[in-house]
Parts: sequence; structure tokens; C-alpha cells
Amino acid sequence: MPKGNNKLTKKVGWQHIVGGILVIAILVIAFSITKKADSPTLPTAHDVLERLERPMVATNYDYVTVEEWEDAATAQETINKSQGKDEDQETVMFSVVQDPNNKGTYYFATIDDSNIDEVFVGVYKYTVDSRNWERLYKKTTAVDSLVDLRHGYRVLGLDSDRLVLQETALDFEPDECFEPLIAEPETEMVKGEENVITGSIVTMDLDGPYGKWAEIKIPDEVRSKLEKRQADCKATP
Repeated sequence: MPKGNNKLTKKVGWQHIVGGILVIAILVIAFSITKKADSPTLPTAHDVLERLERPMVATNYDYVTVEEWEDAATAQETINKSQGKDEDQETVMFSVVQDPNNKGTYYFATIDDSNIDEVFVGVYKYTVDSRNWERLYKKTTAVDSLVDLRHGYRVLGLDSDRLVLQETALDFEPDECFEPLIAEPETEMVKGEENVITGSIVTMDLDGPYGKWAEIKIPDEVRSKLEKRQADCKATP
């Protein structure tokens, strides 16, 4: 056989081998893609645990008044009796907020002014079904100042891990269209001291309730909703 033909045969043979390898590679890739499409990758135990442990953001500005909350009397009696107090000694005041991630859990503030020497204010977390409660914050003030005696807290919202509060005078009687979350702070002078009638909107960190209570700007959509509700109320004869 001539040498030229021998080289040509070898060249054609290598082309066939390379072509065969490429065909096999393409088939392997195609099979791999098809297998992945037919059999999606299942999450690992670590993935599932990570998702379960990821905290849900809890936000709720839809507070209800104490009069509207059907469990107010039971909660008040439970908290008082478990501390050896009369059932109405520590009073649930103003408003209550539900935890949107735990439908039976509520937050509210109380006041106890039965002691002639001091006034007590508390902030609580309460579970309806179990009647379990946790006092998140307390403050006792000596009754030597009329200004101090007249203050309590409205619990108005839950914003992530922060409770939304407003300091208010106990004898403040707003009209029926009053919306505390959008009310401007108001003070008056009492015995030469500045007394808060309606305070700024502040937040209490649930993980550090005795830290600084920072002022908060409520979400625009919440403000718009409340402004409309207030305007509709004022427009009603």
C-alpha cells in the first residue's frame, strides 16, 4: 500500500475515534440534564432546619381597645390573682395588640395605683389558652408628684421584635375620632412641670425592654389608613 494512503487511513481512523468520544459526551450530558429535570433535588435536613429556625417578621398595627377585647377581664384577673392581688388591683389599660404569628398571644399595659405611696405600671405578654403571662417591663414611681401619677402606656402595635407604645395621661379623654398612632405629641404645665398628655410613638425592644425606647415613624400605609378613618369619622354627623 502506498505511504500516502496509509497516512489517510490513520487520519480517518482518529477522526472516527474523536467523533465517537464527542457523541458519547453529548449523550452523557443530555442524560444528566434529563435526570435532573425528572428528579428535582430534595432539600437536605440542614436546609429544612434553617428555614424552620428563620424568624418570621411580626408586624401588627391593628390594636383593639380594652373594651373590645373579650379576654380582658380574664387576663386581668389571672395576672392579679397569681400575684396575690385583688382581681382588679392591677388594671389592663387602654389598648391591646395581638401577635400575628401567635394568634392567642397578646400584649398590653397595666397600672396599679392602689398603694398610697407609689404607682406601678407594667407591660405584659399574655397567652389566652394557657393563661400564661410574662411581665416584660415594670416601673414603680413614688407618689410625691401629681405629674408622675397620671401617666400610663397605650400598647398600639408590634413591629418585628419591638412593641409600639405611647405614653399618655390617665385622665386624658379624647373624642371618638382620636387616632393615637397619628396624634401629635401634646403637653401641659402642671405645678411648674411639663406633663405629657399624649406622647410620641416609641418602641420597646422585646429582647431588651429596659433599654432606650426609641421614637418610630409608623409605615406610610398605616398612617394613610388611619388618616382616612379619622377623616371619615369627623365627616359623620
